[in-house]
Amino acid sequence: LTSSLPFMLHDPAHLRRFAVAGAGELAATGSPAPNDAASFHAPLCKTYQDRCLVIIRPNGAAGLITLKAEAEGLKPEMIFVKAR
Repeated sequence: LTSSLPFMLHDPAHLRRFAVAGAGELAATGSPAPNDAASFHAPLCKTYQDRCLVIIRPNGAAGLITLKAEAEGLKPEMIFVKAR
C-alpha cells in the first residue's frame, strides 16, 4: 500500500488488513516493532516505520495466489504470485 506522497511518513502504527485467495494461504503477518506482541496468525498487522511483513504459502495446488492489502484511507492493493 502506498500513499500519494513520494516519501515514507514514519507515522504512528497503522493497522493493515490482509486476505489471501486462490492456491495459497496466509502463513503469518508481523511487525518489526520491538514492542509488538500481536499474534503472527492474525490477518492484521500494525505498521512500524511504515512497514509490516506478510508471509504466504502455497496450499499444495498449482495456480495463482492473490494477496490483498487494505488500510483505512488508502486504496486497496493486490499482488499475484504463481504457485507451481
